[in-house]
Amino acid sequence: MDDLTNPFRTTSSEASTSQLRPKNQLITKIGQSSTSTPKTEANNRRRFGGLFATFGLSNGNGSPLRVPLGTPLKGKTSLKPTEGEIDENEEASNVNGGIWSFAERMKELTIGSPAKGKASQQDVVTGTLELGDGLMSLPDELLLQILLQLPPTIIQLNLISTISTRFYDLSRTPILWIKLFHEAGFELNEKAIKNNIAIEYPPKGQWKGSQWINSDNSSSKDDQLSESLGKLKDDDEHEDRITIHYPTLLRSRMNLQKLIQNPNFLPETTILSGHSDIVYCLYRWDNYLFTGSRDKSIRIYNLLTNNCIWLEKNVHSRSVLCINLEIDEKGKGILISGSSDSEIVIYSIDLTSQEDTMIRKKTIKETSSILSVLISSEYYISSNKDKFINIYSRRTNELIKSLKGHTQPVNSLAFSNDKMKFVSGSGDGMWKIWNINSGLVEIEGGGGRGIACVEWIDNYILTGDGDNLVKLYSSITGNLIHTFKGHTDLVRSVTINKSAKVVISSGYDKTIRMWDIHSGNLIKIINEDRSSLIFDLNMTPGKIIAAKQDGTIHVFDFDNELPYIDYFA
Repeated sequence: MDDLTNPFRTTSSEASTSQLRPKNQLITKIGQSSTSTPKTEANNRRRFGGLFATFGLSNGNGSPLRVPLGTPLKGKTSLKPTEGEIDENEEASNVNGGIWSFAERMKELTIGSPAKGKASQQDVVTGTLELGDGLMSLPDELLLQILLQLPPTIIQLNLISTISTRFYDLSRTPILWIKLFHEAGFELNEKAIKNNIAIEYPPKGQWKGSQWINSDNSSSKDDQLSESLGKLKDDDEHEDRITIHYPTLLRSRMNLQKLIQNPNFLPETTILSGHSDIVYCLYRWDNYLFTGSRDKSIRIYNLLTNNCIWLEKNVHSRSVLCINLEIDEKGKGILISGSSDSEIVIYSIDLTSQEDTMIRKKTIKETSSILSVLISSEYYISSNKDKFINIYSRRTNELIKSLKGHTQPVNSLAFSNDKMKFVSGSGDGMWKIWNINSGLVEIEGGGGRGIACVEWIDNYILTGDGDNLVKLYSSITGNLIHTFKGHTDLVRSVTINKSAKVVISSGYDKTIRMWDIHSGNLIKIINEDRSSLIFDLNMTPGKIIAAKQDGTIHVFDFDNELPYIDYFA
């Protein structure tokens, strides 16, 4: 039986339908004879009136949008949720200002064809008498525009879905759920944004509480593997389409966020092996992981199978300290690496090839150890132990400029979103934002013992230092926002995930700590195995990856079986 109180419910007929039909447009019923009885129409109007009462639009006479002649405009009323519904006080409290002007706009939209036997009401805006049959007379396209103006909550979509079959269909329109998804602060990754197409029916399986149960023998991970392999082998643009059922997407992301924020929940750990010495650096693209090691090699792992699919030996004559990539959606691009042998090595990457996945293209020689590298469409940028930051032309590989400003080795670099600027972190305890074109410092901050790592996400600068602290700054003002205290040794790696609302840090105390980005409070330490130093980190909402001193890579999965988990940013 269908659970009418479940805001994510799917009708039995939908769940039994195996064909996925893209919902490109709404089906309109305008021009068709009504199959509703007078009692059904009355119930529908009562339900819709109750819905708008929760937004302060009800006048107590059954009409959500019109008031009787001579009635002055009043403030909002409140309708508590019925038993079985979610009481979202904080969401309801957001519905305050501008409500009557909104009601007036919607009233004008609801003037339909003349309806026999209905009483006239005065237009509170123009003062004229009007006849009409209200919201039910509007085409779906206008109703959808009205719904898009309402406060975006799951509760309200659930109420809308109980009005009638027509409103159930409207409540499942993808654009409404996309709005909910983004209003919650969630994001899709670039691949999903570019290639997704909305579908009408959910994926095979069902929810059991917060757990997703597949209805067939294949797991979500198996489906993702087949999909990933197929995309890299087929150039047909239609093969890149990612089908998404948005109510399921939102529920999946909300359940994942609960796992992330739950201090008592620890993710499952998978260990990737292969390197024979310290893993200093890693870079994730899609479901592929690139790692650099003290054993002088670079490995590529498939995160869906956890297998190493490529080994490039003797990339450098000494340790591979840093790597960075620019790669397109087909798995082709450029890899750049830096080493304690004072060389920058440039490789072409082709993940569709089993024989020439990595091909060495160019070597650039510097005078000291390369500690960090960046790559953009125009430049290669490196920082080194000699306190300099060097910018090279990507077209000619020639040095364009050498930036001086730090008084100690420059340990870490990170780009701004537009890659027109970058931030550097140094052993002198300072971080600096540089303009690439001018070569000048625009903002700087810091203080204390040396900065070992730096990250730049949107308007945040994040650092880890020798004072065992993680610090969050504004990239606009340079002001300190939070100091995260808890590590007992140098903080070697930091990262931010804004969608998950967390900061992740690790270091020489062998712990991986998760912090609340807004309060600065520690949420949890996610690794139970604390036998090895941690040198680098990567995070998406569903997965944290750590490079370790013992030559292994630890992958922490929050829930591999949640639908669409690899499409979250």
